[in-house]
Amino acid sequence: MRKIKIVGGVVMISAVAGALGVTNSVEAANTRYTTTFKLVDKTTGKTLRTIKISGVKNRTYTFQPNKIQYYATPKAVKYTVRRTGTIKVNYVATYRKVTIKSIDDFDHRVIQNNTKMVKVGTTPLIAPVAAAKGYSLKVATTPVRLTKVNKDTSVNFNYDKMVPVTVKYTTVEGTGATSHEVLLGTVTKNYRRGYMTTFNAKQINGYVLPKQQTTAFSGSATVKFNYVINRSDAYVAYNQARSRVRNKERFDQAMRAYKMNIDNATSLREFNAAKAAVSNLGLVEFRSPLAVYDKHVNLNRWVTDSNLNYNPLAQAGGRGVFAKGTADNYLAYFQADTDSGNFYWVINQRTKVGGWVNKGVFANGGVGVMKDISAYTKSQSNYSYTDKISKAINQPYMDEDGFQAVLQSVELNHNAAATGLDNNDDIVTGDGMTLVRLHFMINGYVDSQGSEIDNLLQYPEIELADGDTLQSVNSLVDTTYTKGSWDAFFVITNAQADTILQQGATLHYGTTYQGRVQYDQTMDFLKNSENNSNSDEW
Repeated sequence: MRKIKIVGGVVMISAVAGALGVTNSVEAANTRYTTTFKLVDKTTGKTLRTIKISGVKNRTYTFQPNKIQYYATPKAVKYTVRRTGTIKVNYVATYRKVTIKSIDDFDHRVIQNNTKMVKVGTTPLIAPVAAAKGYSLKVATTPVRLTKVNKDTSVNFNYDKMVPVTVKYTTVEGTGATSHEVLLGTVTKNYRRGYMTTFNAKQINGYVLPKQQTTAFSGSATVKFNYVINRSDAYVAYNQARSRVRNKERFDQAMRAYKMNIDNATSLREFNAAKAAVSNLGLVEFRSPLAVYDKHVNLNRWVTDSNLNYNPLAQAGGRGVFAKGTADNYLAYFQADTDSGNFYWVINQRTKVGGWVNKGVFANGGVGVMKDISAYTKSQSNYSYTDKISKAINQPYMDEDGFQAVLQSVELNHNAAATGLDNNDDIVTGDGMTLVRLHFMINGYVDSQGSEIDNLLQYPEIELADGDTLQSVNSLVDTTYTKGSWDAFFVITNAQADTILQQGATLHYGTTYQGRVQYDQTMDFLKNSENNSNSDEW
């Protein structure tokens, strides 16, 4: 056992004292505690940083606060370590963070965040940031003015997703199984997602401008404009040509194929060809139908594929418009001079089928009177009549060269037919109709070179008192006559015949003279009191 030594009245504790748990003054001087410093945002209370410092008990220290960006540095803090403890150090912010959020306006998703530090106590103006790739700032967006800044804050700006929209301009060509879409053009641009957007078609020559389209889309899309051929100008040209002719029924028949081509064209190429055909036709209407026949009839030839355009009744390729091997007469109503030749539009007087035929196929006149080309026989006829009433006229026919012919008589044949020219020149009127015959004597003469010349009346028409105009069914054109007779025939209604008997009529005609055709000649007949009587002569 160790001994306790008493020195000057003081007990000296050594190993025994240590064994009893008593701390001596040396050990107390070495006791340490941890002091925790919390650096706190004075405004928000948010802990910015934590620092732990160990110190000796009962000793006094000085804590120098750290510098923190965007905060004022507090003064030094003196403290005495007594035990483990915590000391709060307040920091005052000098700047605050503004978070600038880019928001997708369609689905409200945050596209991106950007930050900006602003001075505390100010009222800064926050502008939107550059749009993220594929986006565009919403229209009419303006910067945001913040109120007096004291804390961190955020500002939202909305952006629109830009999506590609392809606009296609198309038309349809062909019909039925051959129908197919043709692309006339295309353009791709970016548009704002989710908006009702109006698209306007572009003007394409030759097509009707489609109506605008308005639509909204959530992603890439295609807008299609379907174009149809603009036929209006072709119809204008067609109607202008129609307005210039008198016989509109025959015009519609003659131009039916042209009109069908305009109506039925499915491609701009086809349509332009059809339109050009009408515009370049050079259509001329005969004042009265021109009597013609196939000049090769005696050679057993037939009118085949000479057609400029084909009658709907024709066979494939345009053949068979007129019967093969027949000695038929035709009436030509129109002439057309084209790049591919000169043509007549004729109606076969037997079959009543019409079509465009090359002018070179025909000779003027009728089959029956033209087989014998002597001057007398080609103007002579042997017609028989029934229910005939007649009137001798003997009225001179004049032109600028003087006396040329005499209108010898007028005959009206009710419900009658004219026959006698090989059965092919028959003119059948039918019930309720009258055949009018104007009988002329031609006054030919011999010129200084010894050639027989006459200025034959052309295109005779009868104008009734009420203004109706009657056209002959056998008018001859460009035919030289010596002295002889010639008959012009008109098929009219019985009511029109009664008008002639009661009120007379006016004969309109032209002349062929030194290469000129004149249409301003007139001659009245049966317009006097004697002719309006009910004498036996009528």
